[in-house]
Amino acid sequence: MQSREETATNVLQETGAALIHAHDDGRIISGQGTISLELLEQAPRMDTKRVPISGGGLKSGVALAAKSFNPAI
Repeated sequence: MQSREETATNVLQETGAALIHAHDDGRIISGQGTISLELLEQAPRMDTKRVPISGGGLKSGVALAAKSFNPAI
């Protein structure tokens, strides 16, 4: 049985596709951060956010966007 990395490498080589990590890619983290911007636009006084943590990309995006929108956060 091949590892996930070996399988992904084979698929990438065969298809020319790009591997995009769900929690380790700046583009994904930036996109996930838009959740925070929407929340802050709708509830600007919000002082607490609860975000599920898995790989950390969602949490990172939400925190980075919130901090850039409001440095006091």
